[in-house]
Amino acid sequence: MKKIAVNMMLLLAVAGLTSAQPYSFTAQSADRRGKTIDDSYKTVGRRPVNAGISQGDSMVSLMLGVGVPLGDSGIDIEESSKPKWGGAGFNYGLSYLYFVNESLGLGFEVSGMNTANATKDYSGLGYSEHYTNSMDLFNAMLTGRINVNPQEEHCRVYFPFGAGFTSAKGTFKVKAEDSYYGSFDERYSATTTSLGYFLGLGFESTVGDIDNRISVGLEMRYNGFAFDTDKLISNHPLNGKKHYSYLSFLLKVGYRF
Repeated sequence: MKKIAVNMMLLLAVAGLTSAQPYSFTAQSADRRGKTIDDSYKTVGRRPVNAGISQGDSMVSLMLGVGVPLGDSGIDIEESSKPKWGGAGFNYGLSYLYFVNESLGLGFEVSGMNTANATKDYSGLGYSEHYTNSMDLFNAMLTGRINVNPQEEHCRVYFPFGAGFTSAKGTFKVKAEDSYYGSFDERYSATTTSLGYFLGLGFESTVGDIDNRISVGLEMRYNGFAFDTDKLISNHPLNGKKHYSYLSFLLKVGYRF
């Protein structure tokens, strides 16, 4: 009888195990175990991604926008008047940042701008002159950013900054008609490499409903570099090395990993 009773108990135990539901970890079961689920996290594969910036995050960003030159070229062409060094043009960049903590990111960036032509016309008795300036810029810089509210999901505010080298190719064109000297049409160009830098203000928002890793935003920057105008025309000094600056208005898409 004891042997029969033992066998029956074993059979009941096996039947109970085979009929039990498999255990699945849910937010409700997590709560029962004394843990909480933060809504600012979403699971991507097996890695939770915070909607805010976290220490150890990396970010790659693509930027496209408009650059607006400030000031004149420093090239004297008619008494004290000077044409601008370029017109508003296409501004672009690609950057990488590593966040050493949630408030500070460090990295590097390559960027550029191609200005439109800036023109200036003069005319007088028996003559007319037409001047055109433009500039193509390439920047390679060490960069950083300071986050004001790193855990904000919908409107993060930050200050980007950077310094490195700027290669600037300037083009200066002169077209003139003169009743005494005749006409001429000349084109001059030169490239100068100098220290370049920028300081700015940025806003970005996480695309949380799609993927917390993706963000979109807007950056505004003040940029500076130097250009040697004396290199434009051989054996004809113009006005030496001049400091040029421009504003950037950039749309940005970022990807964090």
